[in-house]
Amino acid sequence: MTKDKKWEAYPTRRVFIKGLATVPALPSMLVCGAAAAVPQTSAPELLPVTQSLVDVVRVRYGKQLTEDQLKELKQSLDRGVRASSRLRDFKLKNSDEPDFLFRV
Repeated sequence: MTKDKKWEAYPTRRVFIKGLATVPALPSMLVCGAAAAVPQTSAPELLPVTQSLVDVVRVRYGKQLTEDQLKELKQSLDRGVRASSRLRDFKLKNSDEPDFLFRV
């Protein structure tokens, strides 16, 4: 596969940016559909980092948040902390770098 054929499978910058334009609407769509679409299973135990973040938010914004909002916040923070730990566990070699394609 030549370089030109390889890159045809990926979206162009314009298509990518148009896709990014929908990102601000995602949280509201996910919050509305997530509660109805996903049945609740037994929640895994929160990581200590997640619990610390939730405690900070509770101290700073506890008066403005309902219990349902705190529950959603816990789940969201836990997903973010777990995802960041998975990314951190992925070891990169010194030679790893982004693939650049410069066209004129």
